[in-house]
Amino acid sequence: MFGSGREDFFSPVDGASPAIGFATTIFDHSHFNHTYINGYGSYKFGREEPGYSFGVERPFFTGPKLVVGAELHDMTASDDLWRISSIEQTLVSLAFKNTFRDYYRRRGEQLFAVLRVDDHNELSAMARWDRHEPLANSTSYSFFRDDEIYRPNRPVADQHVNAFVLGYTFDTRVLSGPGQAATYERHVKDNLFGHGLRQAPGFRFEWTSEVAGGGMKGDADFDRHILNARGYVATTSKTLLSLRGLFGFSNGTLPVERLFSIGGIGSVHGYRFKEVSGTGMTLFNAEYQLNLWGSRRNHAGGNVFAFYDAGRVTTRDGAAVVPVEPVAKAGEWLSGVGVGFGIAGVRVEFGFRTDDIPRSRQILVRFSPTF
Repeated sequence: MFGSGREDFFSPVDGASPAIGFATTIFDHSHFNHTYINGYGSYKFGREEPGYSFGVERPFFTGPKLVVGAELHDMTASDDLWRISSIEQTLVSLAFKNTFRDYYRRRGEQLFAVLRVDDHNELSAMARWDRHEPLANSTSYSFFRDDEIYRPNRPVADQHVNAFVLGYTFDTRVLSGPGQAATYERHVKDNLFGHGLRQAPGFRFEWTSEVAGGGMKGDADFDRHILNARGYVATTSKTLLSLRGLFGFSNGTLPVERLFSIGGIGSVHGYRFKEVSGTGMTLFNAEYQLNLWGSRRNHAGGNVFAFYDAGRVTTRDGAAVVPVEPVAKAGEWLSGVGVGFGIAGVRVEFGFRTDDIPRSRQILVRFSPTF
């Protein structure tokens, strides 16, 4: 299997090569509490170092199921996985020598336990012993902007970030079960903002709390909490209303890679990437889609859509944030609006800041929806 889903197919970090991964199961996962093994390996030519992850999980009991697991890893990580898909980041890196993610190196180990209450509810607890290190963006080739310089990653501190991670997931649709790659990826929580894009009609609620320092020791001392609520409502046989509310708050001193940021692709249209950053976040997104042909689930069909975004970032008194030259300031609401069309799984979005139409026009070509 190529690309286990744990890392970008191609990332700008140190010229990362495509990841080679494998996943194997023992017995039929629909009838047995079998052991599931997942791993991948990659090579960063810029650093001349390999990357890897190797993990295992095992369910117990028939229901509710208790899943326990462990993982070792040395990977290129990002807190921006919710903004843009890996295939989109791969293409923008190869074609335009650009990135809409900030990366850092994450190496260490983790232990986790997940209680699958029923087909729709999961509770999870994890202990992580990680070291975060800065990375430089570089690559040896780009199709159209080979002479350009990558936007640098934010200056991540070299420190140990040991933390407890607690979570809860509810979905009106059936959650994937043990013995599947999607389930393992949900359990290891590489993306603390939520897992997966499921635009079939239904609702999904995810809560994640990361509590670093204290009894876990390490160099970082903070807690960060994220709520991600998504809903997909089939208003007619040809239309779909998609809604998202994403909320975050924190205490203590957040590392740079854990600051909340909004603006640009995946958040509020019309603004620059990560226009403003802080220690708290509120984000609302709404999109109404009309299928011109094909069904709602037929990505090869054609559709048109309209969207609206609104969000703001707040900063606690005395908290340090990444300095930028913003159009907006912390505490101010950012809002964007626009329209677009899609065909054969490709979306073209025309977005604007609501206070600067049409000069703030932002055109994005996407291969997956924002949420």
